[in-house]
Amino acid sequence: VETNKETEKQDSDILDELKHYIESNCFRCDFSIQETAEYFHMLLPNLSQFFKEKTGRNILDYTTQLRMQKAKNLLADPNLTLKDISQQVGYFIRRFKQIQKMTPGDYRKTL
Repeated sequence: VETNKETEKQDSDILDELKHYIESNCFRCDFSIQETAEYFHMLLPNLSQFFKEKTGRNILDYTTQLRMQKAKNLLADPNLTLKDISQQVGYFIRRFKQIQKMTPGDYRKTL
């Protein structure tokens, strides 16, 4: 019989692996949460529920935050074009505007 501490440790290890996998792969244009679930041998609803229970947020919000933060960091480099940034972040302009309420170009002007 597993103790609560053993289960918590396993869950923590899985969550760490999951976050690492997402952080390493979410910038690819073809990244998907379904692919992540398959990598972890889980059904998508189970993976989503696990992540939400352990972090208090859903995977899509988490990946979006990672991408937006990277986009903001890259926008600070005036030598990078928006196309360059889009390629490094995975998807970009429309989602950036939805979240930041301004285009990436307008955001860059504020820096």
